[in-house]
Amino acid sequence: MENLSYRVYLLFIVSYFVHLPARYPILGAIRFDLLLVALIGATLFFSKPKRTGEGLSLTSKILIVLWVDILVGIPFAAWPGTVIGAGIPNMIASAIFYYYTITLINSEKRLKIFVLVFIACQSLRVFEPLYLHFTTGYWGDSTNMGGAKLLMMDRLAGAPTDTVNPNGLAAIICTIVPLYHFLGFQSSWKSKLVYLCAMPLLAYALVLTASRSGFLAFVVILIGILIKSKKKAVMVLALLVCGVIFVSSLDPLQRDRYLSIGESDVRGGETAQGRVEGVIADFKAGMERPVFGSGLGTSKELNYHTRGIAMPSHNLYMETFEELGVIGLIILLTFMGTIISNFRVVVKTTSNLLDKKGYLSRLGNALQVWLWMNLLFSFASYGLSTYSWYLFAGLSVVVRKLALEIPRQVEEAQAP
Repeated sequence: MENLSYRVYLLFIVSYFVHLPARYPILGAIRFDLLLVALIGATLFFSKPKRTGEGLSLTSKILIVLWVDILVGIPFAAWPGTVIGAGIPNMIASAIFYYYTITLINSEKRLKIFVLVFIACQSLRVFEPLYLHFTTGYWGDSTNMGGAKLLMMDRLAGAPTDTVNPNGLAAIICTIVPLYHFLGFQSSWKSKLVYLCAMPLLAYALVLTASRSGFLAFVVILIGILIKSKKKAVMVLALLVCGVIFVSSLDPLQRDRYLSIGESDVRGGETAQGRVEGVIADFKAGMERPVFGSGLGTSKELNYHTRGIAMPSHNLYMETFEELGVIGLIILLTFMGTIISNFRVVVKTTSNLLDKKGYLSRLGNALQVWLWMNLLFSFASYGLSTYSWYLFAGLSVVVRKLALEIPRQVEEAQAP
């Protein structure tokens, strides 16, 4: 029964990220993703999953505290109907990634398959719109570069069956790049070949998104890879060559777009400044209810009533402050702190082993670099009720438990 739950979870991962219900209307009509979630829950109810440790992890305990804060805050919410009707259902849909991950992925074999499926699905979400761009001129989105003439610039977004915008597509790219590098480049020659073929396409797709936050996140990834590299001189040379190729591939609008990160007198500088002003405005909006917030899922509603803009905060930390107040923000930061601690334990434990290139070691390094990147990317994206933090929190718990089992397994193998 547990094996069935695991296989259905893999099917759910494929359906959720590849958007099978959007591709096949019949699946959308029968609420295919919801049926899979219910089936997983039902099969787990009638089985006793083998766990990778005893008791609740600290990450799980903090997530429970976050749920308590959300529920306790409902009576104090500005729009409790929005919390109950939208905020909590969206949060549940995201949190299941955490609970199903820590319950069903209880061996290194299952972990490898899960990560491979995840990389494949997210890669498809990048390569599909890129293929459409090459073959049909598809972009998917555009942005105003400012100025009196309202100059518009095309930006690559997700495929027509996907719902991801250019910044979201950049986030997907920055999520899988560390996985490609540490699991591909540091593996067999076949994996290296896949890595060498995929990386230029991923980098080019990132350029086409014209995502400034994605560009900064990509820089953090490169710094993280450089820090963990043993051949730093070779890596620096490779990065310089890639940097020259990157700059030379930009058209004038794209060049101004990225220059606007630090310069306000170029095209696009006004929108970059607008992001900073938006964070300040979000903070002021959050100060309307600084203790418990306006309620989970109400950032868009709050900003409409306080700023006249029906848009959620594009900053995870301000989004949390608006919706859950300072108490919820502290809980979320503590939750992130447990993820940081989990990966630190993984890296430390696996680095003390003789096989420092083992799968858990390489995956731990990849996820730690992802963490550094996402801590920055969260300053320019919402995500309190989206899957990413909860899925990777679950992976951090799983990888930590599996890593801590290795010394014991080695001792048992060496015992007379």
